[in-house]
Amino acid sequence: MNRQAGLDLFKTRILIVDDDAFTRKIVRRVLADLGFANVSEMDNAESAMTLLHGQIFDLIITDVQMPGINGLELVRRIRAGQAGVDADTRTMVLTSFANTEVLGVAIALDVNGFLVKPMKPGIVHDKIAQAMDEHPNVKPAISYHSINTDLRTLAIQPQVKPDPSLVNASLPRTAETERTTTPKRRVALSQLLPGMHLKQQVLTADGTLLLSEGHLLSRLNINRLIDLHSIITDEFLWIVDPDVEAMTP
Repeated sequence: MNRQAGLDLFKTRILIVDDDAFTRKIVRRVLADLGFANVSEMDNAESAMTLLHGQIFDLIITDVQMPGINGLELVRRIRAGQAGVDADTRTMVLTSFANTEVLGVAIALDVNGFLVKPMKPGIVHDKIAQAMDEHPNVKPAISYHSINTDLRTLAIQPQVKPDPSLVNASLPRTAETERTTTPKRRVALSQLLPGMHLKQQVLTADGTLLLSEGHLLSRLNINRLIDLHSIITDEFLWIVDPDVEAMTP
């Protein structure tokens, strides 16, 4: 999708946070080639937060694996209003789809997108345009306080294995369950809408939980699921529409 008309390449202020100088150089070069002219960089999250107390940025692109404060913790502090910048500042994470635990935490932190290495300029442009086009409807700060961003503990957390009855199969329905079960239907990822409630877990192919059953979908959630469609177990999800749920006794 080309959002060129709605993205001001010269005015969009971008901050790159990555401890690897070569990666910062590559990201900056890709952004420059795309026409982004207002780009700053920092080699650690601590220095980035110091900078954020004095300057305003439209978008923060951060790596995850960094010494000291990692990229997920940087995003958590931004969302919790602890980084000297507006909590709804748009954020993107430099990562690979191989580390699914990181992806799950990033979704919980309401990131505005993923940039996957090696980066392709056309995709980078569209992902940034999408991030800038998203309405920043982040949750209250307290919602982010308890999110675990410790990469060491994420690496050893037990994976949630897919439950076929929740992911890929329809449960048997009897006359009794028809009266007591909220009507649900299967919807393609591309047709999900904000306000829908999930009636299943959303998991990656290796069993990592991305979103829990009962989650109220936002536009950010939906966009991230579409971003990750290649590693999600099912491209059709069980949902309940808000209007149907409201009518259910």
